[in-house]
Amino acid sequence: MKSKMLLAGMAGLLAASVGVSLCGGTGTAAAGSGAFSTKPTYGGTLTVAYTNGFATLDPAQWDDAQSLAAMQQIYDTLVEYDKDSSKIGPGLATKWTVSQNNLTYTFNLRNAKFSNGDAVTAQDVAFSLDRVCQPGANSPYAGFAYSNIVGYTQLQKAAKTSAAYTSWSSNPMPLSGIKVLGPHSLSITLVHPSAYFLNDLALMVGGIQDPAVVRKYGPQDKNNAYEDHAIGSGPFKLQTWTHNQQLVLVPNKYYWGHKPYLAKVVFLVDVNDQTAYEMFQRGQIDLMVEPSSDLYQEVVSNPATKNDYHREPMNWVLYAYLDVTKPPFNNVYLRQALNYAINKTELVKVAVAGRGYQANDGVLPPGMPGWVNSPTPYPYNLTKAKQLMAKAGYPNGGLSFNFYIPADTQDKAIAAVMQQEWKMIGVDITIKPVSTSIYWTQASPPAGGGPQTSYDAGDAGWMQDYPDPSDFFGPLLTGSGPANDPAHTVYGGSNEANYNNPQVDKLVNEANALPPSENAQRMKLYDQAQKIVENDAPWIFQYFGMQDALVYPKVGPSDINLYLHPIKQMQLQYIWIAK
Repeated sequence: MKSKMLLAGMAGLLAASVGVSLCGGTGTAAAGSGAFSTKPTYGGTLTVAYTNGFATLDPAQWDDAQSLAAMQQIYDTLVEYDKDSSKIGPGLATKWTVSQNNLTYTFNLRNAKFSNGDAVTAQDVAFSLDRVCQPGANSPYAGFAYSNIVGYTQLQKAAKTSAAYTSWSSNPMPLSGIKVLGPHSLSITLVHPSAYFLNDLALMVGGIQDPAVVRKYGPQDKNNAYEDHAIGSGPFKLQTWTHNQQLVLVPNKYYWGHKPYLAKVVFLVDVNDQTAYEMFQRGQIDLMVEPSSDLYQEVVSNPATKNDYHREPMNWVLYAYLDVTKPPFNNVYLRQALNYAINKTELVKVAVAGRGYQANDGVLPPGMPGWVNSPTPYPYNLTKAKQLMAKAGYPNGGLSFNFYIPADTQDKAIAAVMQQEWKMIGVDITIKPVSTSIYWTQASPPAGGGPQTSYDAGDAGWMQDYPDPSDFFGPLLTGSGPANDPAHTVYGGSNEANYNNPQVDKLVNEANALPPSENAQRMKLYDQAQKIVENDAPWIFQYFGMQDALVYPKVGPSDINLYLHPIKQMQLQYIWIAK
């Protein structure tokens, strides 16, 4: 499947400015000091402004990064990422065990409550996971995350009814791999071992909901009122949601973890990013996440804001794809030549103003487990590129083709750089912008499998769903998967290049099926697959992405991981505003 988090980013959601304004604090600090408030303070309102609206507050329908920013505050998952790292730690589950055959996970739950005071039980967890997997839920992420649970494949043959909104125990066909063992204990059994199953459970599609609230405001209400009354056990609870205007959160007094410092969080939507930046400079905005490309240069060159700017690498690979099944891109020498002809340092400098970085290897970002610091596969080498062009049958150049990009994104500048550099080896491209939503529909292989046929060459990228190589190789670079590993086949993946190397498939499928205890061997297999992919060059390996933010001094603490966590959105329960 195409990573919806990535799609949101490439379409502009992740690149949208996020402003956080101070309401209820006293005094105004000057921007540009680069200092943080060091003394925790309770109270105050944090107002977060987005250029777009929230798509959903229903875990079953979760599909984008912006909705995650709010939903992460409302819901808990069974396990979650540690506050300061990308390692999995306890969530609603305090501990778990794995059977000797690595197929059954048994979880013990903490004594937690939903924000309405209802106790969280193992039955509620079973209900929530079962609900998103029901055919009637039409969940974009359930198949990606949970198709390896026993009973999922059989469940998909059931009729698409409202069963997802009824009691788990009375469903006509519940997810049979989930067993409630007691009020605070349950087990989940898989079809085959999966070293990344805990990562799947940490996705927001696994947000645990109160069944009583879901049933009360379910599909029987034609206005789908559940989203306006969403209840979870996270650090904040939903107070009001005025669609297309604002969403208001207040602390959940029953939260089992760190109690929020803030008294209120207000998410505003449809706020122009230039306006947000101006408010930041006036001390009205305390946080801007991912300032737009148009603003970036001004942000880092402005003495009033440059010291408040922070950035961190992200597991985000940017690439151009070439359809390896069609001429002229079925010629590996041509694909390699196009790679050698790109000066990646210049591309990052000119096209994205330095908001990216080059690193050795081309598929896995350096922050990804399994990354190996081996030489970059295609250093800039025009001589080598011309030699390979000759071997490909173009000794004097003369090749031209259309290159498609999603409109209104940074891809336009990236494509322009490649256009100029490819002219040096006699290749001429015509850049074809396409409406962003249409582009991703056409560029990705269809749901259910089959080749992508719309564009022979275009720009793309992938932002992790979770930090495991399976999340890159499975969706992006495998042609097919075994019948007992539908997680990477039911959606057709995002293999825009239609790349299919049986040797890579074998290595990836073997690595995907190994248990956590054999993690070192898994990483060796992924590295072998990566080397083959790099040599086959189905992509133009461009660069790896960054995440960045402007943080105002009155916002604390100084731990930038709370604002730019490698996996999570902002961790608002740890953030305060100084008075």
